[in-house]
Amino acid sequence: MKTINAQQLKTMLKYATDNIVAYCEYIDELNIFPVPDGDTGTNMKITITGAYNEIANLATNDLSVLTKTFSHGLLLNAHGNSGVILSQIFKGFSLQFMQNDLEMSIDDMIGALAKAKESAYKAVSFPVEGTILTVIREVADKLVNKKRSFTTFKNLFDFICLTSETALNKTPDLLPELKEANVVDSGAYGLNKILEGMREAIIAFSNNKKPLDYDSNLIIPKKTSSLFSTKKFVDDNNGFGYCCEFIMNLGSKVIANQPKKEKFDEQGFKKHIKSMGDSFVYAHDGDLVKVHIHMIKPHELLEYASKFGEFNKIKIENMTMQFIANNPNETTLQTKLKLDEKDMTNEPKLCAIVPTDAVAKVYSKKLAVKNTLNCFSTNIPSTHQIFSLIKETKSKNIILITNNGNEIMASKEAINLVPQKKSTIHLLPAKDIATSYLLALAFDPNKSLNDNFKTMSKLFKTIVSGKIAMSVKEISYRKVNVKVGDYIGIMNDNIIISSKNISFIIKKLIDELFDKIRKPKKVVVIYGSDASISDVKDVEKYIYEEYGKKPIMISGQQTIYYFYIGISR
Repeated sequence: MKTINAQQLKTMLKYATDNIVAYCEYIDELNIFPVPDGDTGTNMKITITGAYNEIANLATNDLSVLTKTFSHGLLLNAHGNSGVILSQIFKGFSLQFMQNDLEMSIDDMIGALAKAKESAYKAVSFPVEGTILTVIREVADKLVNKKRSFTTFKNLFDFICLTSETALNKTPDLLPELKEANVVDSGAYGLNKILEGMREAIIAFSNNKKPLDYDSNLIIPKKTSSLFSTKKFVDDNNGFGYCCEFIMNLGSKVIANQPKKEKFDEQGFKKHIKSMGDSFVYAHDGDLVKVHIHMIKPHELLEYASKFGEFNKIKIENMTMQFIANNPNETTLQTKLKLDEKDMTNEPKLCAIVPTDAVAKVYSKKLAVKNTLNCFSTNIPSTHQIFSLIKETKSKNIILITNNGNEIMASKEAINLVPQKKSTIHLLPAKDIATSYLLALAFDPNKSLNDNFKTMSKLFKTIVSGKIAMSVKEISYRKVNVKVGDYIGIMNDNIIISSKNISFIIKKLIDELFDKIRKPKKVVVIYGSDASISDVKDVEKYIYEEYGKKPIMISGQQTIYYFYIGISR
């Protein structure tokens, strides 16, 4: 097999997607931090499955159209840094192909991977070796050096996967944190599995085997022909929204000490959810409830329903993306990225990514920040979701604040999607919600965008913050021995203390934070849904009695992190 056409490449991308789905949970486990908030596998799965949805029903023999559509789908669905870098790898890959290229040679594949490496490295301001970047670099560089050595695509991908595996196994030697945790890099592992998936498709082709049927329940939503054949696409702010389905067990809990669920009122439950959207279908059998609805904001549905029980199955599908994939002549993905200048003002606006609805309400009521993106249901937002947040401000002058380090790359890509002549958008890359809140507190809507950005940028440099979580695995991290069930104090992305006693962790973390800043002016504490009332009171009391500062106390209702603490001067 010496050439590949568009349909064969699509199958290779399908195998790659399947492999990420299969290894998703294992990739999540490779995250160094012993808290489940850096879900690389989940982010890569959401990113690549969303991208495959864009090409699954795309009828084209043009390699340029196929690869660019897949690359664009990756970008719009990119979750987390790993998702963004993956989108840039395939962006470079797509640059190898010109319009009406119908077949790819071995040299074309080598050239595409070389461009993939270049694009990935350009996307990262400070490239770090021992990551996904190392794998794509090693593969691309070694292929160029052995360019004339391959006679078939199977020979080529045997070498690609061997090189990828070797580069992956080197990652602990390049990053001390990986070596100390005794793991390989999770993003690098994900890319390795993508390449292995593509190789499996090549083997199937080489053996003249029919490619496996795609599992429609796994990634590709079943086509609802009546919807797509009767409904004309209208490009408004909401598109078709999401098709949402869930099955839940009434009264059930995910953790033993979770607060008791609310009493289930079936009529009130149905009435409330029905008001959220259309195409509502409801079924109730014993303790099981099943709901189907089309709506714009799925997180509101899940947040409301979770008051009465816990979910054992959730499915959320973007109907606008389905329509576009099935109607390539109606519109393109770029349609969703248009800004209407007629609706845009020059008023400076602040928009923020937040972890929960509770924090969004605080921003709206206390800080007058109306434009927020709630990530409770998705954890890490996609590039497209962040672009939609920017679009919703309807302003040409915007400051965007993140609240997680995994949101920064996707935010930059979202900003890049906005035409420069239409808007000025400044990014403040906060890595936690306490820092984000202190920054938002400094925003003055009566001042110009530049004045606000200067003030907030200066403040940003003075903020110190920390957080407290419970460990879900045993790990030795920078000489701190962490056991399962330990409370851990984290500052500057480093675990500084671990103990079974949360009061000890609270005091130690507060002491470390105050030691870093002179003459602090403001202190904020954002406590989560699992923080006890006594611990919340202890935090407030300790800060006031030891340091003479009355902290701003906010019930953030976030999971994973019991406390976020931020201090500014």
